[in-house]
Amino acid sequence: KGEMILESMVDIKGPSGGILPKYLDIVLGRKARINIEKDYPITWDDIWGYGWDKETAGRSVEYS
Repeated sequence: KGEMILESMVDIKGPSGGILPKYLDIVLGRKARINIEKDYPITWDDIWGYGWDKETAGRSVEYS
């Protein structure tokens, strides 16, 4: 939680319901909102800058 996501932390695996590999460049450098377990698919809600938060009352938003 709160740690920047680096390429060395990410593995591309088969279909799992996580973020598609084509978005890897967007994910890298973002901070994790939660503790992401090894081999657990990353979703947009897991990273800061995308997904749900209290300020947006559940609306899906993108921060710059």
